[in-house]
Amino acid sequence: MVDVVASHYRQNLELKELAVLASCSVRQLQCRFKQEKRLGPMECVIQLRMESASRMLRHTDASIG
Repeated sequence: MVDVVASHYRQNLELKELAVLASCSVRQLQCRFKQEKRLGPMECVIQLRMESASRMLRHTDASIG
């Protein structure tokens, strides 16, 4: 489940679409995430995006804009 989100976090996906990609229901996706990561799936997406942005700011010449 976490792998699916990690490979698609850059896309603008809704929870339903993530569940389809993970081949499960929305509720199953939420429960498994809470068990494994102690975060909801969308919270995990936000965290991955923030970590990616932080890496880009530290290691590239990309601007915040």
